[in-house]
Amino acid sequence: MRFFRLCLVPLFLVGFSSCINKRNDLFNFLESEQGISLYERGKPVYYYQKEPKILQNEYICNNYLHPLYSLDGDTLTEESPADHPYHRGVFWAWHQVFIDTISVADGWIMQDLSLEVSGIKTEVTGSSASLKA
Repeated sequence: MRFFRLCLVPLFLVGFSSCINKRNDLFNFLESEQGISLYERGKPVYYYQKEPKILQNEYICNNYLHPLYSLDGDTLTEESPADHPYHRGVFWAWHQVFIDTISVADGWIMQDLSLEVSGIKTEVTGSSASLKA
């Protein structure tokens, strides 16, 4: 079995401001072993899942946003819904990965693919924030 490691640099520019484990008057990021949460005035904005997590006892996934909250605090995303158990929040959703005409990986079920998270960086600039992984 060939195992491909793609170096992906998803950029989550969310339009909020803060830094990991630092605060300003408006926003703050809090980091745990599993991921990073962003809060606006104490209300959750999103959670970034950086460490691998098993969904439905079958799919190992990471590098995605869930939950993502609306301005009213409602959850906008789902993690492992019954009709698509391999889907998770906001994620790199390319199903089939090809090199030329050869199928080499499946991004939905993380078959022959690894999304190792490294170099996480958050940045505050005025009233905006970015999370880069």
